[in-house]
Amino acid sequence: ARGYIASGSITGSLINQFALSEYKGVLFTATTDGAAWWGNRDLTASKVTAFRTDKGARRLRRIGQVGNLGVGERIFSVRFRGDTAYVVTFREIDPLYIIDLSNPRRLKVTGELKIPGF
Repeated sequence: ARGYIASGSITGSLINQFALSEYKGVLFTATTDGAAWWGNRDLTASKVTAFRTDKGARRLRRIGQVGNLGVGERIFSVRFRGDTAYVVTFREIDPLYIIDLSNPRRLKVTGELKIPGF
């Protein structure tokens, strides 16, 4: 069992435990910023962020981020699988974003599929 290593903070909301993942020493989060749950959805935007432990300082340092996923929408589902993240946002069009995590300093969207929602 490992003890305390580091802590940090993020902006936005995590939808559930699947919005966090550790892969090869990097912590990945998928969050929605803005008022997604309380009304003014036009102000929302989602992102995937990469963090690494700042050795000796016991803090998490942001090393990469890709944002503007589903502007005006909120994250509905997330899965991390190795060096790939799959993010679905939700409002009226339900886009699926595929994100390459292989270089945590340069996260990038490598695919997008838009599916009409409810």
